[in-house]
Amino acid sequence: MIHLRHAQATRILLVEDDPEALALLKAVLPQEGFVLLPPVSDPGLLLQQLPIYAPNLMIVSVDLATCDAVQLVKEALKRYAVPLLYVAKHTDNALLERLQETAPMGLIFKPLTREKVVSSIGLALYKAYMDGALKAQEALLNSTLSSIPHAVLTVNRNQRIRYANQAAALLLERPATALTGQDLYSVLHLRDRVTQAPVKDLERWLPSHVLADGTHTVLELVGAEGRVLLVEPRVTHTHDFSGTPNGVVVVLHDVQEQFLTQESVRIMAGALESQDDAVVVTRFSVTGVDPRIVYVNKAFEVLTGWQRDAVLGGSLQLLSAQGKEELEATLAVLASGKTYRGEHLFVKKNGARFIAQQVATPVYDQRQRVMHYAFVLRDVTELRHLEARIRSTQRLEAIGRLAGGFAHDFNNLLSIITSYSDLLKIKIEDNTACLRYLGNIQQACVRAETLVSQLMAFSQRDTKAKHWVSLTPLVEESRPILERMLPSELTLVVELAANLPPIWANRSEVEQSLLNLAQNAAEAMSQAPGMLTLRTFLCTQACVPVGLVPQNYVCLQVQDTGPGIDAELQEHLFEPFSSTKDVGQGAGLGLAYVYGVVKQCGGDILVESQTGACFTLYFPCDKKT
Repeated sequence: MIHLRHAQATRILLVEDDPEALALLKAVLPQEGFVLLPPVSDPGLLLQQLPIYAPNLMIVSVDLATCDAVQLVKEALKRYAVPLLYVAKHTDNALLERLQETAPMGLIFKPLTREKVVSSIGLALYKAYMDGALKAQEALLNSTLSSIPHAVLTVNRNQRIRYANQAAALLLERPATALTGQDLYSVLHLRDRVTQAPVKDLERWLPSHVLADGTHTVLELVGAEGRVLLVEPRVTHTHDFSGTPNGVVVVLHDVQEQFLTQESVRIMAGALESQDDAVVVTRFSVTGVDPRIVYVNKAFEVLTGWQRDAVLGGSLQLLSAQGKEELEATLAVLASGKTYRGEHLFVKKNGARFIAQQVATPVYDQRQRVMHYAFVLRDVTELRHLEARIRSTQRLEAIGRLAGGFAHDFNNLLSIITSYSDLLKIKIEDNTACLRYLGNIQQACVRAETLVSQLMAFSQRDTKAKHWVSLTPLVEESRPILERMLPSELTLVVELAANLPPIWANRSEVEQSLLNLAQNAAEAMSQAPGMLTLRTFLCTQACVPVGLVPQNYVCLQVQDTGPGIDAELQEHLFEPFSSTKDVGQGAGLGLAYVYGVVKQCGGDILVESQTGACFTLYFPCDKKT
């Protein structure tokens, strides 16, 4: 029998003044193995001895002659909670209602019999056991729910709150006991983040607002003072023992901090992706060597030609154009907790090199531990080339001023020499030898005047009359001269654009510039057969190279297939008397003259030397200068 499992440990206290009932109970209970405590019928003694006896079950007669049994039990239970079993001769509805106020485990009607007593005590002990187990389970459940960081509300079918855990009380800013019995949506003020419409029925609203990844839409929870928190709601249906739905469990995840963190990450990621500078993030390297890439932005892909998937997990060495020593020096600065700034040469996926300003910083976690390194690369290749070009232009301008002053003074001296030579020729008409000497002097003066003219052109002081000149016809008309001038082993290729706008220039100076460039190209290809290509074309403002004034240009291009020009020589290419020829083979003023002519027209000249040499003259079109 069920009650026998508990008999050996069960102490029973009898509160009875009926001799016949007492006699039966005293006889039966010990035989069933229960511990029978001294019976009590005096109310005062019961209240005094109850905590001392600490019974497991108390059997109380409703028909006590000395007091109101129900009232006595109420007072006794205040001192010591104990399972209760009533004994009565008879009852009515009013008495039964009073008995229920003390939550008894059962009621035995007199006259008592062994079977009634044993079965009633067994059932009472079982109920007490189950009630204790249920309370323990409830305590465990309450403890568990209280430890959950999310707000949990159990709601009945009438939308009334049956239970709220501590997290719900904190979230809704009310004590848990004050939430019990309240209408759910009278304390839970939710609204859609997008439409700001109030949400009054989560069961219907949620199914249509589940995101593609299975997560639920975040709602706004409006607090008592208008404070808004972000929560992610979940609703689960509950059922009774028969499987009939009897309510729901509402769980609210406070995602305010998580959402703000994710939003910050999204904003930061968006900012990094929109940067014009390349950004590379690597893991912290414990050894300080070869950290691995974990992030690159879009600008990195554009700058280097490497796709993101190809470099993630890879080494920064793939960008270095100067060996691992440079990277190790950067990492040494980062290891000391400092920011590194420098300018280095890097290499793209296709092998092309570029100059970049690099700023590298250590990235710390919340514990101030270095977890990553961040590298920002700004491409300054064009800027450095432009700076070099500006320095070269400034140097050429300074040389031009010097050459112009020298040419002016020298031209004055030549004028004196020429004038006195003419006077001498008049005086010594009969002296053939002297006349021959004077002729040599005058021929030398003519050659000197030609050099002075070229110097003046370079210094942009020789301002000859300009007219509107069509470049393509000019090149066509110069073609026969070029074909006679060039060696037979060279091939002349002409690619001329039609209908080009005119340029404002002196025709003879442009022709001479073309001849100078062609002559230089022919001499560069003197060791082997080659090809000289002449081109004219229109360069629109959108295609103007860096460093030139943004406008439309008509271009004359002279390209050869010779050995090219090294970088060091290119820096001084247009300076007067700068020449790669042997002594006596040229004055070194041909390119200086071309430079001066183009500059007088308001244009510019660019040189490329990858395969052979390519000179491009940029003349502003439809514009007087």
